[in-house]
Parts: sequence; C-alpha cells; structure tokens
Amino acid sequence: MLSGVSGGIAEYLNVDVTLVRLGWVGLTLITGGAAMIGYAVAWIVIPESDGKAVWQNVQQSVNDRQQDTTENDIAARIYDDTKPPAA
Repeated sequence: MLSGVSGGIAEYLNVDVTLVRLGWVGLTLITGGAAMIGYAVAWIVIPESDGKAVWQNVQQSVNDRQQDTTENDIAARIYDDTKPPAA
C-alpha cells in the first residue's frame, strides 16, 4: 500500500494483491526478516507506473534542483548591480 511493490507484482503476475502481500509476510516470517531487504530492493528497482524506477526519479529531481540553482545563480550575477564588474 505504501510503495506499490505488491500491487505491481500482482498486476504483472495477474493475481490478487492480497495473495502477494500474504506471500511477502510468509517469506518475511520464514526468512527471519531477510525478505524485507528484498522488498526494499524491489521498491527501488521496480519501475513506477510511469516506467521510471524510484532512483531515476530521485536522480532527475536532484538534477532539476541543481540546474534551477545554477540558473538562478547566473541570473543573480547578471542582474546584481551591487557587485562591481569582474576585471
């Protein structure tokens, strides 16, 4: 429900999402919690509905912020009348 991993796997396998969730719980109990690591990896690797994995979306948002900051910095330098011109 939080990350959509079980829903995505259920949709891919064409089974009920409740069965996939119960499978995760069963695997977690059987493996002593090690299945949660697999779930976390799946959360990062499995693409969202737009086809991009979470790490790609994070990387894109970081790049967008850096570009925005750079553009603002350049604009501030161009239009800042308080600084003397560069020699």
